[in-house]
Amino acid sequence: MWGGGATAASALAALAFLESGPVHVHVRSAARAGAALAVAAALGHPAEPAPWAVLPACGEAGVTVTTAPSGAMDPLATSVAAAGGAAAGGVLFDVVYDPWPTPVAAAWQEAGGVVASGLELLVHQAVGQVRLMTGSDVPADVLRSAALAAIGARA
Repeated sequence: MWGGGATAASALAALAFLESGPVHVHVRSAARAGAALAVAAALGHPAEPAPWAVLPACGEAGVTVTTAPSGAMDPLATSVAAAGGAAAGGVLFDVVYDPWPTPVAAAWQEAGGVVASGLELLVHQAVGQVRLMTGSDVPADVLRSAALAAIGARA
């Protein structure tokens, strides 16, 4: 896990639900891991803080999740992909969706790994929010198209 804020905490909760293995929460400063580590502790899931650097254990992860803000992972993109199991078909979930692909997502794909974009997270959050607020369902494809159009309009 790269990043330790609220999105990382949510992703860590999902990993705990999926019964993943222990999680290293890579943060730029130790204080930033607090939210994610608190969620892990509350769920009884093993997690520990890790420095903002690629470690040998990164190669053992079947799933790598990046929740850091756009640009924060750029200097580490190639080394994260190389060490993170991309060549072995490892999965990267990069919550950033604009710009896409991010340097880490591009490096991961080039190394042979599987990448999931944060746009899917955004779309499915929106589906749930529309349902909660209106009681109506909106197809995910409609929201995905709207998001892509909005991103394209800003480019």
